Amino acid sequence: MTSTPPSAPGTGDAGDPVVHPLLAAVGVVRTALAEVRTVQPLFLPVEAKGDLLGELAAAKAQLEELELRVLATCGDAAAATGARDVGAWLAAVLPVESRTARAVTRLAVAVEGWPQVAEALAEGRLTLDQARVIITALDAAAPMMTTDQAADAEALMITEAKRLEPGRLRILGKRLLAVVGAEDGTAADAALLAAAEKSADKRARLWMRPRGDGMTRIEALVPDATAHRLRVCLESFAQPRRTAYEADGRRLPYPKLLADALRDLLERIDPGALPHHGGDATTVFVTMSLDQLRDELATAGLGLDGETITASQARRLACTAGIIPVVLGGESEILDLGRKSRLHTPVMRKAMRLRDRQCRAEGCDVPASWCEAHHLDPWAKGGHTSVDRGALLCAHHHHRAHDPTYDHTHLPNGQIRFHRRT
Repeated sequence: MTSTPPSAPGTGDAGDPVVHPLLAAVGVVRTALAEVRTVQPLFLPVEAKGDLLGELAAAKAQLEELELRVLATCGDAAAATGARDVGAWLAAVLPVESRTARAVTRLAVAVEGWPQVAEALAEGRLTLDQARVIITALDAAAPMMTTDQAADAEALMITEAKRLEPGRLRILGKRLLAVVGAEDGTAADAALLAAAEKSADKRARLWMRPRGDGMTRIEALVPDATAHRLRVCLESFAQPRRTAYEADGRRLPYPKLLADALRDLLERIDPGALPHHGGDATTVFVTMSLDQLRDELATAGLGLDGETITASQARRLACTAGIIPVVLGGESEILDLGRKSRLHTPVMRKAMRLRDRQCRAEGCDVPASWCEAHHLDPWAKGGHTSVDRGALLCAHHHHRAHDPTYDHTHLPNGQIRFHRRT
C-alpha cells in the first residue's frame, strides 16, 4: 500500500499508466485532508462544529462502503498469494488482527445482498455500525418474509436509522416480522428471538491476552442476557465504591469502577460453590518464603505459572479470596500450607454485620452488606479467623489496610483511622 496519494488520471507524464478512478478518488480525498492537516478546529464557529462532524460521519461511511465493495472482490487477490481466505489475506496486507479482518470481510459479502443498505452507506446516510445491525436483522428475518416484505423491511430499517442509534435499531430488528406484516408476525418474532439467542450462545467467546506489562486484556463476546447479568453483578460492587470515593471528594471513571468491581466479584466468590477440576475445588495458590511473608516490599508467587504479586496483595487476598498460602523454607520446602478455613464463614460475616453495621473506617458509612471481612491480626503474623478479631471494611478501605503506603490506628470506639506513611 502506498503512503502517498496516487495521482489523478492524466496528471502523470506521457506514457504513464492511467490511474484507476477508485485510486484517484481516494487520492483526492487524502490530498484534501493533507491540505487541512494544520487547520485547527478550535477556531471553527460553534454552530459549524455539529455540521462538520455530520459531514465527517457521512464521508467516513462512504469510504467504508467503498472498502466493503472492494473487499467483496478480493477473492482473486487472496488466491494469488495462497491465503486461506480474504480475511487472512487482508490481515497480511494491513496491520489488523485476522479476526477483525474476517469480520469486515463477512460484512462486505453480506452488504451485497441488501442493495438499499449499500446505497445508503455509499451516500453517507448510514454508519457502518448501523449497517451491521440492519444486515444482521434482515439476514435473520429474510427466510420468513416474501421478497416484497424484505424490501419493505430494508427500507424501514434505513429510514428509522435516521433517528435511532444502533442499540435501539437492534431492538426494532427483533420485531421486524411483526412490523412489516409477515404472516403470524408475533409468533415469528418469538421464533426469531429464540434462534438469535441460540446463535448468540453458539458464538460466545472470551479471550484473555497477557500484555507482558502486568496487565491482561480481556475481550468477550457473550449473549445479551449474560452481559446484563454481569453488569448487574459488577454494579452491585461498583456503586458502594463510587459512594466511598465521592465521599472522599474524588471521582473514578465508570470503566475503572467496573474493572475494580470485577476484581471484587472474583475475590468474593465462594470457592466451595465452584465446580471441581483437577480433583480439588478451584483455588489460588500463593507461594512465598518466610522472609518474604514478613517483608512489606517483597513479592509472592501467584498460581503455578510463574506470575507474581506483592506480598501486601497476597495478605489482602487471604482475607477474602479462596487462597491457599504456601510458605516455603530455604530449599523451597513447604513450611506452612494454609487452609481455606482461614476465611470468615457466612455465620461469622453475619455476626460482624450485626455488630459493625457499616465500614469500620473512621468517617465511612458504606453499609455492612457491601463490606469485606478483614483480619485485624494478619495471618502473616499468626492471626486467626474470628469474629472478635475481624472487622468489616468497604473495598476501598480494605485495600488501604493492605497498602504498604498507608498505616492505620485502632481507635477506642472500634473505628479504624487511616493515614499515609511518611
